[in-house]
Amino acid sequence: MGLFETLRKLAAEAKELDQTSLELHISGEERRLPQEIEVGLYYIVQEALYNVRKHAEAQRVIIGVDLGPRVICLTVRDDGKGFDPATTPEGIGLRHMRERALSLGGNFAIHAARGEGTELRVCLPILREDAMRRIRILIADDHNLVRQALAQMLQTDPDFEVVGQAADGDEAFQKAKLLDPDIVLMDIHMPRGREGIEATQRIAEHNPRIGVIMLTMERHDEYLIEAIKAGAKGYLLKNANSQELIEAIRAVAAGEAQLDSAMARRVLEEFRRLSARHDAVHLTEREVEILQLVAQGASNKEIAKRLEISEKTVRNRLSVIFDKLHINNRTEAALYALREGYASLPSDPDKSQRT
Repeated sequence: MGLFETLRKLAAEAKELDQTSLELHISGEERRLPQEIEVGLYYIVQEALYNVRKHAEAQRVIIGVDLGPRVICLTVRDDGKGFDPATTPEGIGLRHMRERALSLGGNFAIHAARGEGTELRVCLPILREDAMRRIRILIADDHNLVRQALAQMLQTDPDFEVVGQAADGDEAFQKAKLLDPDIVLMDIHMPRGREGIEATQRIAEHNPRIGVIMLTMERHDEYLIEAIKAGAKGYLLKNANSQELIEAIRAVAAGEAQLDSAMARRVLEEFRRLSARHDAVHLTEREVEILQLVAQGASNKEIAKRLEISEKTVRNRLSVIFDKLHINNRTEAALYALREGYASLPSDPDKSQRT
């Protein structure tokens, strides 16, 4: 029995058992997936429904599955009493779901508020992470000549595949959903002002695995901090040379963030201005080591090699760190490390680095 048949059966059984309105919505072409993906998603749904029964006091539950050519995303949403993730410790069930998603190379996110229900979202790559494949790129810019020039440059590299182009933010979001790229090169300035930022936020919410790199004419663009907070993994000046563009794409595709030290300082200042300093969080010696390496731009593979542990252990440790710090990605982890003194920026603000 395949995943989708199993989900339909699980949904029917849960509905009969709980007398709760439970809906299952599946979009995309149904097909058999790798066994570890099907088993992982089944257990995540099972755990999520158990949490709803035990904690949510919900009247309605919606399970959504969005199956793309290379990624599958699962959402479980209820209209129950909800909770505040910032003040409520993550329980064993949520932690197990997060660790299972991360062990399969995916992402796990939860959105909740008291009195407003809970939504969890998991996105998993269908292809094995270590499979040899090209980096798929979507280019979004309202100038046709810019799009064509970028596409022509990137297509000379055998590791890159330009899968599409978009002329505005809405088209960028729609094509990101349809084409499932690894990277989106997003012009920060579109015809309607903040369009690039809004598209970035929509893409990050839909599939946080997609890495958005903002393109701008000016290093001190007023919208850059908004873009980073919206979910962009980095930024690049439009006058950057081809090697800088290639390095930025490879870095973000590998799960790293791409910020130079001047931009990192500006983001840090903004975060300090907007939020009060968190109470001290206890991190183990190993967690501090991993956090420092993340701040230096090291990938999971590089961290595993440096610390002589497995990549799976690195992923699991990062999940624990994210839980403790109430953060969601490596960019926020690196910024936390810089803010709390676990890492430091180089003295030369013009020297680029990965954070």
